Amino acid sequence: MDKNMSNAEIIKIIGEVVDASPSKASPELLATIIANLVITYQYEGQWPSLMMLITTILADAVKENLVDETRREVLGEVTGALEEITGATADADKWLAKIMEKKND
Repeated sequence: MDKNMSNAEIIKIIGEVVDASPSKASPELLATIIANLVITYQYEGQWPSLMMLITTILADAVKENLVDETRREVLGEVTGALEEITGATADADKWLAKIMEKKND
């Protein structure tokens, strides 16, 4: 990261680039955009280092997405189990209420 830029400035710039980019892009178009950024900043000679940095950033993003997906799955399972328990408790309450009604008759 550019040590002269704050995280807020970097996020703002990324947002501007995304806003100016097409809403959908083929892999070829995305590669063309990235290549032209590299050429514009005259970093062709640094491409091996850039590839490694990009790969690391993407790997971290994928890892975080997998963690988020796992969290959602676990939360969904817990929520489903709680709904089943709540439903079973409601059924048991109804059953007990019927028993109590019959007992009081």
